[in-house]
Amino acid sequence: MPRRDWLEGAEAIFEEDGVRIGLFKDYRATHMSPCINFHGVIVTSSMPVVAEKDRSWWARIDIINAPKLHLVLPARKEMVENAALEALRAAVRRAIYRHIRTLGCHRLPFERWSEARDLGIPLPEADRVLMSWTPQRADWNSLSSARSPVRVADHLLLGSFGPALEQCAALAMEKVGAFQGRLACPDKDMEGYSWYDGLRCISSLHFTIERKGEAFRIDGSQSSELDSGPVGRLSLVLTILGVVEEKVTLPAPVVIDYDDVQCCSLDDARILLASGDPVTPAQLVDLLEGACFFSSGDRDADSWESQHERFLLDARTMATRLLLGDDAALMGRLRVILADQV
Repeated sequence: MPRRDWLEGAEAIFEEDGVRIGLFKDYRATHMSPCINFHGVIVTSSMPVVAEKDRSWWARIDIINAPKLHLVLPARKEMVENAALEALRAAVRRAIYRHIRTLGCHRLPFERWSEARDLGIPLPEADRVLMSWTPQRADWNSLSSARSPVRVADHLLLGSFGPALEQCAALAMEKVGAFQGRLACPDKDMEGYSWYDGLRCISSLHFTIERKGEAFRIDGSQSSELDSGPVGRLSLVLTILGVVEEKVTLPAPVVIDYDDVQCCSLDDARILLASGDPVTPAQLVDLLEGACFFSSGDRDADSWESQHERFLLDARTMATRLLLGDDAALMGRLRVILADQV
């Protein structure tokens, strides 16, 4: 077989102290990957891996003339842990950061950026990129595809408040066009960068309700114990932290109340609607799907599709009953059942 260079395919190659260091940017490396070519003997060793948000850097080592690096004898399957091997690991880290510097931009966590600085390799701050915020869904399988990288400018950070509150808050903001395209998810890895620390954040959100002269607050900490139905006034209240604290109050069409904000089901939902015509039955069904539907992975459970279809049938019945009355809900359910029989 033709001989192949051990570092073939490397993004960059650095030579230092009798070794060649080849850098790769994929996710093949594990903690103990075969990564060192010791004069034709391939051995494993724990070498540094530096992960960015969108790529991961690791190294293969080709030993040319490094007399202080040794194999454990007689097995010759691993490297001797000594000062020379530690120096090699430090060289790998420096090589990775030196190569990242040549690329002009990066998405390193602040901790790794600080490590590069301490090694004498100053880098620009990470790109101003975070994940866009979308409301959490009760069915976690549907969350990852909804969020995508976004370059931030005057964005606001919005964290986790549970599916019910987030779905209702997102609908309220959408109704009045508030903060559209300007919400991003917090990222602890970016804390420390000046651009990230300068972003404002929505530190809390809750809903206020008036019904029959009484005021109620829904923030996920405890249930209002109100029955589903219309209320006199319904508002979303956001607390925005920045140079100064700011309160923003928006009209809200609907809020879903639970005894436990992180444990949602359609049967336990208390659906409180603003007066007038706050939402259509279709909009309410979409809201209930995001806030309440979660599939069961139990062996005895039906398929995801079957569970989803049953949920939508029940959600349409509930939405129609609340908005249009019991008769309309019954007729709508019958139409769906009869259509399935055809």
